[in-house]
Amino acid sequence: MSFWKSIADDWREASDRIDAEYEQAKRLKAGVVLRDARALYDHYGVYVGNHQVIHFTNGEVQLTSIKAFKESWLGSVEVMGFSDEAIADTSLSQSVRRAYSKLGMKRYDLLANNCEHFALWCRTGKRFSSQAFGSGGTTGATLSASPARWVSDYFAREFGMAVSRTICVDDIIDD
Repeated sequence: MSFWKSIADDWREASDRIDAEYEQAKRLKAGVVLRDARALYDHYGVYVGNHQVIHFTNGEVQLTSIKAFKESWLGSVEVMGFSDEAIADTSLSQSVRRAYSKLGMKRYDLLANNCEHFALWCRTGKRFSSQAFGSGGTTGATLSASPARWVSDYFAREFGMAVSRTICVDDIIDD
């Protein structure tokens, strides 16, 4: 085998591997928690398949398209991952059932019942909002996401939540 053929084969193999990883990265399972990082806060929802999200918006739990969920001009959302302990008792399908069970609920409360409380309850069975400082979210004022996101991320890590990947809403493939 010639030197140049070996390099071409290695290049082709690496390119095929990158294409396969990119294709896998576009797959999104129903039941995962999505985060839209907005200017002053983060907005959370539960992906329920077919390019739809259930989230607490405009004071009510609603089913919308993922494009309606994604408010900013940037076309990507963050897929949130959780520690094994946090999701041990809740399957992805159970997360979807919980989200659907709250459609139409209108008891929005910035500190005690916001979009993050809702989405995390759907996925973990526990109400939590890192933006409202702590589990249950009743211990402090809201936190501006832009200047102090690190504080919010600290509380989220304590809960076992972190960004697992970012996905473009136009590229989503239901898994």
